[in-house]
Amino acid sequence: MPPKKKTVKNAYYFFMEKYRDDRNRKNPNNPISIKDAASLCSPLWQAMSPEEKKVYEDIAKKEKLRIKGMEVKFTTTGLIVSDVERKEREHQEYVRSMKEEIRNMVVELNLTDLLERKFYFIHVNHFCHCDNGDYIPAEVGVACFSLKCGVDDFYHSMVAPGNLPIGYTYKAQKHSTETHGIPIPPSEIGENDFVKLFMDIYGFVKKGSVGEGKPIVFTLNEFEPCVSIFLEKISNAAGYEAKQFKVYDFVTLFFELRNKAASFSGSEGFPVYCLAETEIETDSFAYTKEICCYWHEGSEAPQYCSLSRARRWGFHIADHCSRDLDVTLIPGRHLPSTDKYWNDTPVETYYMPRHSRKKAANKAVPSGDASSVASSSSFQPLRQPKSMGVAVSQVLSKEDGPPSLDSDAFPPIGRRIGANFNRAS
Repeated sequence: MPPKKKTVKNAYYFFMEKYRDDRNRKNPNNPISIKDAASLCSPLWQAMSPEEKKVYEDIAKKEKLRIKGMEVKFTTTGLIVSDVERKEREHQEYVRSMKEEIRNMVVELNLTDLLERKFYFIHVNHFCHCDNGDYIPAEVGVACFSLKCGVDDFYHSMVAPGNLPIGYTYKAQKHSTETHGIPIPPSEIGENDFVKLFMDIYGFVKKGSVGEGKPIVFTLNEFEPCVSIFLEKISNAAGYEAKQFKVYDFVTLFFELRNKAASFSGSEGFPVYCLAETEIETDSFAYTKEICCYWHEGSEAPQYCSLSRARRWGFHIADHCSRDLDVTLIPGRHLPSTDKYWNDTPVETYYMPRHSRKKAANKAVPSGDASSVASSSSFQPLRQPKSMGVAVSQVLSKEDGPPSLDSDAFPPIGRRIGANFNRAS
């Protein structure tokens, strides 16, 4: 049975209590009860001025607030409702402030500053997510990106967090098998000096950051808790306060940069945030292997590599913004260096910008006019099937007849055939 709700006392009740206590103190041999005081206090209360009554009204208000604070409500999971609501309000205010700061950061840039401004993208893989909210880190990758130079620098390290918490070995093994494939602790892979990790990452990010404030790193919302906790751990290990980095939403940055770039050419940007989010979820560069770390380069799951994720985010921005800004693309920095992204030989199908999702009509153009096709505003980097390194039409000429089913006609992923990095502007 729930406890009986406490009755809120009014100002008159506190006046009666005081009257009773004062009278009983003067006449200890003839005490009166609160019920007796009620009949004696009524004429006195009526004769009191508003200023005199206000003293007891203030006491009643304080008591009401005290009792209200004692009536704690809980969620079905045992959390205090008021705490949950407060944290939700704080989070909404943080998101609003973060998006406003990113918007102001991009909108105020002129063309030169937009091209040269450096942004840092971070991803952290983990072994397991504990019930107390902690993440056990496994790998960290940070990429430095600018629209002018692409991903021109990066930092990567495996992390050795020590022994796993008791009871989490199976969970860690399962998560590792299903995703990044890094051997679970204890193992000889990874850096176990968290102070060194902090000094390396902070120094790497700070050297290209603008201003004297805390450096800003960008990641996806789904990875933000893991990234924030990892950065707090290494900051605390180095003897600094937890919040040494600002961890901001990458998709918001992508959205603002795309629209800013479009404003210089008059093209269409992203009308709504969800379109930028969809582009990142599609992740056209997921299975690019040459951008992975040493461990994932030979693994069967290159798409989960932390370094690969951070570099791919830079590729997405370059892919959508470079044409509006007339940027000279650099192989391996703005886009992967494989033939399927850089060979400008005409192929069967070209695509309109992906946010419009409309295919352009096929155009029969002689091979000598390839540059005119590539310069068309509808041309976008070709996305070949992930199971082949290059299109078959680029391997064999049409005069050769039907392709023979041998290893030369169907090259393995990553083999370069007639690579041409002179992409038409």
